[in-house]
Amino acid sequence: MARTLAAASISFFLLSSSSRRLVGSAYAQDPTPYPSGEAYTWPPLGQISSTPDSYASNTLPVSSTYTAGATPTYAANVPPLPEVNLNIGSYPPMDQIPPTDSPEVQAWKAEINWDLIPKNDPTQTGDCAPGKPAYEARGLDGNCWWTCGQCVRDVDISTCANPMDYGHTYDDGPARYTTKLLTYLESKGHHATFFLIGSRILDRPEVVRYEYMTGHEIGVHTWSHARGLTTMTNDQIVAELGWTRKIIKDVIGALITTRNTGVTPTLMRPPQGDIDDRVRAISLAMGMIPVLWSSRQDPDTGAEITWDSNDWRVHDGGNATTIQHDWEDVLGTTNTVFPDHGIVALQHDKAPET
Repeated sequence: MARTLAAASISFFLLSSSSRRLVGSAYAQDPTPYPSGEAYTWPPLGQISSTPDSYASNTLPVSSTYTAGATPTYAANVPPLPEVNLNIGSYPPMDQIPPTDSPEVQAWKAEINWDLIPKNDPTQTGDCAPGKPAYEARGLDGNCWWTCGQCVRDVDISTCANPMDYGHTYDDGPARYTTKLLTYLESKGHHATFFLIGSRILDRPEVVRYEYMTGHEIGVHTWSHARGLTTMTNDQIVAELGWTRKIIKDVIGALITTRNTGVTPTLMRPPQGDIDDRVRAISLAMGMIPVLWSSRQDPDTGAEITWDSNDWRVHDGGNATTIQHDWEDVLGTTNTVFPDHGIVALQHDKAPET
């Protein structure tokens, strides 16, 4: 069984709700009134449809900005926020797999004991098919490839510790509409875990600082989100994780002296959940615990139930009403399918529809 949020010794706080506790971040906050006005509204569910990536109507700035020297109030003995003066030229190109020959990547590689990293080859398109070596080795007795069978190891986080806990997680930000989501979460007194795409932090460092300063959990979601990590070489995996970790530290608190001081992310989520033992080992060697989302067979029907909201499908042209109905059906199975644990849900803050 994969580890739970509480078992991973991560500072999550349980927030009360009528039927389910939302697992968020480091501390509780009182709800704040949700603002009124056109920028804070959204259309009825049946009117939500795909919008182009350039859509930018009714975007909101962060409600507070934090200057260098500020420290969060929910934790003690943390370093102050640094000055933010990101030199775009000192980072890899946006939305592209970073080069692997940079001094930074070479230094990160040198910190890893490669004798402990599995030697299986990167996966290829079509490998999840009977007869393919990667398919035959996909289980617990092989490479534990999540994409091809949703295999998890004990080191992975895929559930919450207590029944009726709800692991509130969002991928692919920071984006144009992240601030609107943050405002809504604050109106409910909730926190969430945000898995960030490194290159997108270049555009919106103030959003990351706001998430951190107001108590949300921040994790790594690779630099480019270009393709699954199991398809990449070892060096590319190190580059994807390392550059995202670096820019997060540059924005919310660079290391002071050693790996154990300062502010550094300790969680990662692989794009599309694409992880196997090779990716898992590299992530752990770099100090990041893999976080997936809950999935389990329905004991009554045998069907695989996955706590993926599929909100991203609306942006790809899916019907919002149908997707929301299906998601509510999944949530309705939680007590039956997970009587012993809470669940970790996959959601996104990339697009306005989500």
